[in-house]
Amino acid sequence: MTKSLTIHHEITVSDEEWLGPFITFNQWLPNEELEALIRERDNYIARLWIGRDCVASLEELEDNYISRWVNIRVRKVYVEVVVCNISEELAKFIYDERESSRGIHHGMGPDNGDYEKLSNQYHDIGLKVLEFALTLYNRFIAFARNHKHQFWLSERLFDENLLHFSNVAFRAKVRSEDYEWVEWCPPATDLITIYSSGEETSISKDDWHKLQEFVSGNSRPKLVLELLANAQLLIQENRRRSAIIEAVSALEIAVSEFAKSPKIDSFFTQELLSRIETNNLKSQIDHLGFSGTVKYLLPILFPKEVLPTETIKNCQQAIERRNNVVHYGQRDISPAEICPLVASVRSACEILTKYTKAE
Repeated sequence: MTKSLTIHHEITVSDEEWLGPFITFNQWLPNEELEALIRERDNYIARLWIGRDCVASLEELEDNYISRWVNIRVRKVYVEVVVCNISEELAKFIYDERESSRGIHHGMGPDNGDYEKLSNQYHDIGLKVLEFALTLYNRFIAFARNHKHQFWLSERLFDENLLHFSNVAFRAKVRSEDYEWVEWCPPATDLITIYSSGEETSISKDDWHKLQEFVSGNSRPKLVLELLANAQLLIQENRRRSAIIEAVSALEIAVSEFAKSPKIDSFFTQELLSRIETNNLKSQIDHLGFSGTVKYLLPILFPKEVLPTETIKNCQQAIERRNNVVHYGQRDISPAEICPLVASVRSACEILTKYTKAE
């Protein structure tokens, strides 16, 4: 005999739900569960609705009050996922594990031979439920953000490494035909990635004089540096498409500035300099174009001791990814790929700047 499970999530629009941003409605709210948004896939049915308590308001929300409110601010939504055809054994196991996050097992314990099998099934369903719930939520946000111009909204990232954290954040709970609401806590060990910066990112004693010159003057940071800083911030915000565009834009500017005033005599031999027309370098770069310059000219101009082969290859790949995003609508770049690409672009920009004559 099979059972169905209903998993309830309370998904806030922002981590600071009372401070915003908010989803806005105009003099109307959907009639809670009666007008829920529905999405179905295989044995999963997801429903999203908005209750009166989802609105950021200290007033009692009577119908006549809502009908006069032009920008109704919704701070959270409810998403329920119904999972059909769950074995009776697994449904009971999930109920027995309702306090497992506190180390309490009401049924079989980890020493039981079937515990691991059922625990793995619970974990797998937990991932599918969370992914499906966020898919429905994100499609709702995507409509409001793109079709209704609520540009301040952001989708929520599904991260299979943060299963436990997400369920706690969304106050997830579960019920079935046999029991009322209990804690939904699929077994999971969350993994958190920590980025640490090295010496090159810290302000050193040698930097203090340069900093004094900067704060006392009116110059702006170089555009290349601003774009690279933007790219790294965008990576942290999981906006990887925008990050690759900013990074490659920085590289394009660095190549252009190098073309105008190259300082290649510092690593070219006199014999090689006598055979190359460096004054005409800009026209050659203009002729090849940005992509052609990075792909063919820079590897010839710079020895690998100055511009490593891996760096130049990653820059070429970054340009390809940028082109796919801009021209062919690529939606995302994997987290594992974006960091080394942007790091290589930054390294190449620093090398090009080093061998560009100061204005």
